[in-house]
Amino acid sequence: AKLGIFMLASGLYENCFVSSERRGLSNRTWLMRHPLWVVDLIQLLTREVTDVQASHLQQWQGTDVKGGRPKIAVLIAGLADRLILAPKIQRLIKPLAASGYDVELLITAVGMGQGSRVVFRPVPNTLSALGTEHLQVAGAIQALAERGKWTLRFCDIDSGPHEVLSSIPVRNRPKRLKEYPPPEDETGLNVLRRFKAIENLMKQVQDAERRGKFAYDLLILTKDDDHWLGPLNVTSFLQDANHVSRVYSKNCLGYGGINDKTLLFGRQAAAVVLPRLFSDFWMQRPELETSNTEELWQGILKVRGVESVPVDFARLPTSDSVYVPGGDGAPYLCQKPVKLCPGLPTTDAFEHPVLCNMR
Repeated sequence: AKLGIFMLASGLYENCFVSSERRGLSNRTWLMRHPLWVVDLIQLLTREVTDVQASHLQQWQGTDVKGGRPKIAVLIAGLADRLILAPKIQRLIKPLAASGYDVELLITAVGMGQGSRVVFRPVPNTLSALGTEHLQVAGAIQALAERGKWTLRFCDIDSGPHEVLSSIPVRNRPKRLKEYPPPEDETGLNVLRRFKAIENLMKQVQDAERRGKFAYDLLILTKDDDHWLGPLNVTSFLQDANHVSRVYSKNCLGYGGINDKTLLFGRQAAAVVLPRLFSDFWMQRPELETSNTEELWQGILKVRGVESVPVDFARLPTSDSVYVPGGDGAPYLCQKPVKLCPGLPTTDAFEHPVLCNMR
């Protein structure tokens, strides 16, 4: 059986290898321009080495005919300017690979400076995440993957914004996201764009499974700006006898629905929900007449007959975070206070949150 964690951020694999030439930088120059903490991270990693309907849910067989290690896929969809990637590699991907899982990363992100600048409760003086990490030269991501013994399955960190306006019904438009309805509100349009990116990445997942004749066991959908404050204990989810048909989320800040910052899908659940996440956005169903994204996700799971399972914050320890300049000018990550769940353990395995100054 395979274990899949997907990091969505929009794009094509070959696009991961054009940035250094496009910017006119040699590998030597690129390395010289890295902050020391990024170089340290790279050196550390260098050293260490289909579409299924709800009625068919129980018929899914997720076995890898070739055998091998359990496979994890990480999906990220969002904006390059918000893409906190180096810490995800350090705290999520690297430990899973070291634990014996076959980890695969799928990223699709709108290029730096190209995405919508509308931010809910923005943090002053926010820095571009991918620019701060100097991973906009995406060949470096592939190098980290090769040296860290995980796979960069799909990557485009320089795509343009997804076209979504043509999908919006002109007449009899269903009520969606009443707090920020598309197309009137840019935040609602951003939800549509992200759903389209996720749906496209799920197609990449299905293509990989067909070509490789395997099925992932789990898919982890984690947001671009979600920072992992602690470890992910995958075994605790796999020990749930019904994990294949469930979606796990943090049991906090649900705003009337489910916290969608990081979602862990069993493979059956992913097959039912993600392939038409964008295509069925305007489906005429009362469960989808919602006020916000959290309620919308809950409605989608109900329509698809998938069980939602909220879990303690410690089991999915992520928080919305941004890079800001420190007093000495060096960038650091801080967590948005209004998006930080309570109850994070204080053991050495977890970071102590650094709250952003919202003034």
